[in-house]
Formats: sequence, structure tokens, C-alpha cells
Amino acid sequence: IARYAELVDDGDFEGVGALFARASLTFSPGGIALYGASEVAGFYQRVIHIDHDSGTPRTVHRTYNSIVTPIPGGWQARSRYDVLQRVNDTEVKLVAYGRYFDTFQLVSETCCFKARKVVSEFLGDT
Repeated sequence: IARYAELVDDGDFEGVGALFARASLTFSPGGIALYGASEVAGFYQRVIHIDHDSGTPRTVHRTYNSIVTPIPGGWQARSRYDVLQRVNDTEVKLVAYGRYFDTFQLVSETCCFKARKVVSEFLGDT
């Protein structure tokens, strides 16, 4: 859960894609549905602007109130998130918040995403 936020904030969209190598990623509202590393990485590369000076989107994703429960073959989790973005050297603004609904599976003794549904409750000017 936390690794996703870290990779997005670092601007490492290939890394984000790798998290979803065997998984779906959907967005509501919007109806965007992606599957696999290539689709996920390509989507993030198209929609998230990278600041030339920092090499990042200048964001901080915070994930909290995570509740993880076991299910056969893996786990389900639900979390809240918010995204802060540095506008300039002195201003930070809230640009998004919502919920994540995740399913994880065990693959060769490694916990992997199976599905993530992102439910946006607010999306501001990014």
C-alpha cells in the first residue's frame, strides 16, 4: 500500500506499473480500467506531469486508516488517501483525496496486487 505512494511521488511510473504486473487498476468516477505493468505505467506517464527541476510530480501521497483482512489466497484492504502538491517553494495544496479498495494475492510467497479500485472523492487542480 505504501510502496505505491512512494513510487508515484518519486515519479517512478515503471515501478508503479511493476506493482500491477498481475493486477487491475480501476478509477471511479471515470471508468478507467487498466491491467498489467505496461498499461499502468503508460497511463501514469501520460497523465502525471513531472517537474523538470525535481524529476518528480512534487506530490506527497498519504495513505491512512488502512484496514487489512485475510481472505482465501490473500488479503483485502481498504484505505483513505490524500495527495498534497508543492506549488512553489512556500505553497502546498491539497489536490486529491479518496479511498483505495485493494485485493492482494500470494504469488511464489510474495504479496502482490491483484486489484486496486481508486475512488476519487475530490480531484482539484494538479
